[in-house]
Amino acid sequence: MHYNSINPDPNDVYGIFSQILILRPNGQAEYSGGGDVTYKSVYKVKGKKIFLERPADPKISTYFTIISENELRTEGGITLILSKGSK
Repeated sequence: MHYNSINPDPNDVYGIFSQILILRPNGQAEYSGGGDVTYKSVYKVKGKKIFLERPADPKISTYFTIISENELRTEGGITLILSKGSK
């Protein structure tokens, strides 16, 4: 499943601060918190939260709240929407 942020920084005219989260069925993920670098990570779903970790440098540890089947929210309140055709 591929999620994209819908409310990035309003000053970001080039879209470089958009967040992207790709979840694979095997617990593997790819995450870009903004910019052009995507980090391979692992995730676990616990209740209404998706916990994402990347133990390598740079270390990433964050979570997303599941709002609906098509919508997630970051720790910072940014909404990510499921991309069309990615289910």
